[in-house]
Parts: sequence; C-alpha cells; structure tokens
Amino acid sequence: MAITNLESNIYTGTTTFAFTDRRQYFMLYAVDADATVSFGNGNGALPIYTGGFYEPLRVPMSEFTVTTTGSFIFLSDMQETV
Repeated sequence: MAITNLESNIYTGTTTFAFTDRRQYFMLYAVDADATVSFGNGNGALPIYTGGFYEPLRVPMSEFTVTTTGSFIFLSDMQETV
C-alpha cells in the first residue's frame, strides 16, 4: 500500500497521542534534544537521540507518549489527536 497524504507537525515537550486504529504510518524525529517514546502503560521507553528518528515497521494503535525537553517532528498519514 502506498501512502500519499502525509502530515507533519512540530511539538515541544512531552506529548501524548491518542489511541487510533486508523493510523497506518508515523515517524518521529528528535529536533534539538533527546527523546523517548513509550507505548500503552509506559513500560520500556525507546530512546530517540537528538537528530535521530523512530519509524516503526508495524505501527502501534495504542496511546503513546513522546517525552522530551525539546522539540520533535511527528510525521503521520492522518490528523492526530493529542
């Protein structure tokens, strides 16, 4: 499946994204500070270092939280609810 409509937004600080079963793609890019992303109940946070990105092979539907003191870019195939 080819994804043709992508939307990018920049967020600052810790942000929680809502559960959805419609999201088919997303990528996180840590702009100016290290970040972590955690899914569901928050166990097992994955690091994203400054200038690095996270692009999952299988997109989770659960709520997830990006924790950072800086900014990050969130690229997705849908309008997100935070």
